[in-house]
Amino acid sequence: MKKLILISVILFSINSCKNSTNNNSNENSDENTEIVSENEADDEDGTGSNNSENENTEEESSEESDEIEDGTYSADVDYYNSNTGTSSSYTLDVKVRDGKLIEIEWENGGWLDESHFTAPDITDGTATFTDDEDREYTVRLRDF
Repeated sequence: MKKLILISVILFSINSCKNSTNNNSNENSDENTEIVSENEADDEDGTGSNNSENENTEEESSEESDEIEDGTYSADVDYYNSNTGTSSSYTLDVKVRDGKLIEIEWENGGWLDESHFTAPDITDGTATFTDDEDREYTVRLRDF
C-alpha cells in the first residue's frame, strides 16, 4: 500500500512539473513580445544607432509582412495519431510569427506550442508538422 501511495505522489509531481513548464513557456512568450514592442518603439523614435541598418531591417520586415502578418488566425486543423489510428478535424485559432506557425490554441483553453514542435513555415497558408509525440498536424489558415 505504501508503494502505491509513493508511486501516486511521484506521478502527481511529474505531471505538476509538466503543467508548470507549459505555463512558464507561455509567460516567456508574452515577455518576449513586450521586449520586441519596446524595441520597435525605440526605432520609431529614431534612437537607433545605425539608420541604414534600421532601414534594411524595415525592408526585410515589410517583405515578410507582404506574405503573412504576425497575429492570430482562424484555421482548419487536421490531426492524426498513427499510434492509435485516431484522426480529427477542428477549427481553431493559431498564432503566426515571422511567417511560422508557433501555436495552436485548443477550445478547452490549452495550447500546443513550439515547446512540442518545430515551428513550420506557413507563408503559403498551409503547414504540416509532427509534434514531439509523433502526432501529425495539417493546418490551413482560413480566408488566406
